[in-house]
Amino acid sequence: MPAQPERGRAASVEVHRFGAVQSQHQRRKFRVVHTDGQPFLAAIDGLIYMCDDNGVASCLEAATGEVVWQKRIGGKHSASPIHAEGRIYFFSHEGETTVIEAAREYKESAKNQLEEGFMASPAVVGKALILRTETDLYRIEK
Repeated sequence: MPAQPERGRAASVEVHRFGAVQSQHQRRKFRVVHTDGQPFLAAIDGLIYMCDDNGVASCLEAATGEVVWQKRIGGKHSASPIHAEGRIYFFSHEGETTVIEAAREYKESAKNQLEEGFMASPAVVGKALILRTETDLYRIEK
């Protein structure tokens, strides 16, 4: 049985610096639930949104790494969260989409289910979401 990966590390750094980042340029190191091969993060208005592969969604302060909230939304996650029209979308292997408000407090807007699961990260084109499941490609738009 392969060993479990270490939890990922991230650091908040001053973005106006050029060249190598030195320790004095780091604002703070913090541990995150993101590991190699897992979903990327979504950064909006000074907050970072993520979901680990075990279905725990988190919101962090981008500047400090402080946890704003954490919530178990369930499912397994490989697709990266996306931001569109003030909402964050999380997509699970089981085909469930959890939609939350992009805010400092966890507020679930909707849960939707597609028959096949999500492994690929979605895309936003204009006002449409492009979703690829295990068997189909969807365009969802108002």
